Amino acid sequence: MPVHNSVTPRPVQTQQSLVEHCRKIACRSRAAAGDLASASGEQRADCLRAAAAEIRRDIAAILAANARDLEAAPGFGLTEAATDRLKLDADRVAAIAAGVEAVAALPDPVGELIEASREPSSKRKERDADVRGCGFTK
Repeated sequence: MPVHNSVTPRPVQTQQSLVEHCRKIACRSRAAAGDLASASGEQRADCLRAAAAEIRRDIAAILAANARDLEAAPGFGLTEAATDRLKLDADRVAAIAAGVEAVAALPDPVGELIEASREPSSKRKERDADVRGCGFTK
């Protein structure tokens, strides 16, 4: 399964460039979701554990990028309170990595039946969990 490495963060200068930046991230996420859909549960868990390790390894770069983002935040209309909630420190980044590892340790729900119902016509509808966080209706 290919690994989608993160792109070196660049400062976002305007609201329009922020929108474009978010669109590019969303497109890369969709591509990664396709790769994850064909991976086994253990491969997905391995990816999460690798992501947690990268978060820990890159803590200095994450904190530097966060500092730049916080500096630019008022230009995007964020209040001081909102900016304060976005502030990261080493403990918060470590907690993020621990949270990613906790998700990796959970049972893999992909393919599990998450909902079943019967329509008035007596047709049964089922939804299975998938890697995109939504279900497929059958």
